[in-house]
Amino acid sequence: MKKSLITVLALSGVGVALSGVSALAHADTTTISNQMPSNGYAVLDNSNKVIEASSPVLLNNKTAKDKSAFLFGNSFAAVNPVSSHGTWTYFVDHRGLHDYKWSHSNYHDTKYYHYGKAKVGKGGYVTRYASAGHWAYATAKGHGKAYAYYGYR
Repeated sequence: MKKSLITVLALSGVGVALSGVSALAHADTTTISNQMPSNGYAVLDNSNKVIEASSPVLLNNKTAKDKSAFLFGNSFAAVNPVSSHGTWTYFVDHRGLHDYKWSHSNYHDTKYYHYGKAKVGKGGYVTRYASAGHWAYATAKGHGKAYAYYGYR
């Protein structure tokens, strides 16, 4: 039994390595307060570094490695201080051949109707809406630059 389990785990690891898909994801989280614009965006490179953004605050955001938690082989961040009303988490994963990736934009707002929007390359936008107190999860898949957006009303 033990030998079979080790063989299965080893073959699974080889399969993931050969597929070109990254098994790790690092999320970056921005706290949305009344001092932030009611909508914004970030463009991410393959390392989840923000390379363009609608606000200097987003460009100066620390990397996910600085404030993330490790869970099941993935790193995720979640910060929501009392003075804020929203948490926006964005990241790229499933990176593969020919610049293929998934872009995620997940937004939670405690006070306002809101959305998360994602896009990759020349593909279409994927927008998900949620009422106050719920998460809006948007995931886009494709080739090219990864875009993540948030907004509330």
